[in-house]
Amino acid sequence: MLAIGFFLNLWGPALFDLDEGAFSAATMEMLLRQDFITTYLNGTQRFDKPILIYWLQAVSTGLFGTDEFFYRLPSAIAASFWAVSVYRFAQPRLGEIEARASFIFLVSAIGVSVIGRAATADALLNLWIALACMDGYRAAVEKDKKAGMRAYLWIGLGLLTKGPVGAAVPFATLTLFALLMRDGSAWTRVAVKPLGWLIVGAVALPWYIAEYLDQGQLFIDGFFLTHNLGRFTETMESHGGTIFYYIPGILLVTLPFAAWLVRSLASVRQVGKNRLTTWCWAWFGFVFVLFSFSSTQLPHYVLYGSTPLFLLMSQYLYKVPLRIALVPALVLPALFLIFPLVAAGLIDPDDLYVFEMISYGVTQLSLSYWIILVAGILAIIAIVLRAKSHLSAILGTGLVHLLLVGLAILPAAAQIQQTPVREAAMLARSMDEPVIMWRTDMPSFTTYSKRITTEDEPKSGDLVFTRVGRIDLQQADEILFNKGGILLLRMQ
Repeated sequence: MLAIGFFLNLWGPALFDLDEGAFSAATMEMLLRQDFITTYLNGTQRFDKPILIYWLQAVSTGLFGTDEFFYRLPSAIAASFWAVSVYRFAQPRLGEIEARASFIFLVSAIGVSVIGRAATADALLNLWIALACMDGYRAAVEKDKKAGMRAYLWIGLGLLTKGPVGAAVPFATLTLFALLMRDGSAWTRVAVKPLGWLIVGAVALPWYIAEYLDQGQLFIDGFFLTHNLGRFTETMESHGGTIFYYIPGILLVTLPFAAWLVRSLASVRQVGKNRLTTWCWAWFGFVFVLFSFSSTQLPHYVLYGSTPLFLLMSQYLYKVPLRIALVPALVLPALFLIFPLVAAGLIDPDDLYVFEMISYGVTQLSLSYWIILVAGILAIIAIVLRAKSHLSAILGTGLVHLLLVGLAILPAAAQIQQTPVREAAMLARSMDEPVIMWRTDMPSFTTYSKRITTEDEPKSGDLVFTRVGRIDLQQADEILFNKGGILLLRMQ
């Protein structure tokens, strides 16, 4: 299941902008510069994330090549360890069937399968948060001292992957658990550990100190004030929302098994009574509330609190009628089956880029796309109606869902949005001259063209990468590429 969930066709879809493009381009520039302390994107310092995912991507691509597979390989491996660690945690505490169900729920969830296939830091961060919180439970409740020390190791790696959130989630979970259970000794048993804090410092501080020595106040302002505090207090990159944003968001990221999520909400009545249930709700509740009040909101933020949901869902495996569960299982394939047929009527023609991207992209979908989706829908219906047990039903449904994601849904999304960018970049690469990226932010172009792409004002004779609506085409001496709203042109 891990092979289908995280590795199947990992090399197929083009890198997605903005995030995959930015991480891969920054990794490529790291190797070009041979600077393994500060990351840059198109010549400008990139303080969005700490260093660990870039190091792992640099090792992967430096050893094996710069295909999409190797940029994404660290995330696929991290997601696999994440899933296995949840099974190993659940098995002695919930039972074998529930542990398998937790594993299936996690691997099959659309949110997890997407970040597990993405060249970003999210799968790696979720691994560290899950390990820290699960070992935190072992230490706080079961008095496992070795687990407590391991939890500090995972926190240090979390700080090195995405910053303060890697420590905030485990310690907030511990604190809320101690308050809800009225058990202060559980908190002191884990939190008051000088050796643990030394482990955190030994893992994370060397890079933070080296980066500060290299960049000084720019690092403090860019990383801590802008990309950590700033994301909570200000809407960044147009990713705003409301305090209700994550209510439908959590249903979406747990597809195809959202029916079990809804049913597991009843477990909230056990908070303060059952220790594991209380720990799970403290973990999920902190993440849900924190990001619901954040000014910058993205669907994958709630995944930091998804692991406890999968554990709770597994305990209600037999309490959801399979025919009811069939409905959310069909949502995603049905949407991708219908969308290309109705897309033309949904597009605002005044948005030239989106209009051309969708109009061109849907015409490029192959016959296999439609065959896979229809076959997948029929297979899910057959599995659910003929299943001999709930476990076999979710296993079969999960496998089909993962095949749809890996072979149809993500490739189609990349075909529509990213394939023209990759083709334009390969053309620019063959021309072997500098390119200016003008009024657009698609760093995957930098990755595929294998050269730093500046954002200077275009001058006569310059080669310019942009998209429709961002430049007057009368200024072009020659349009070298025009497809799906993507332009590569030479200025007069």
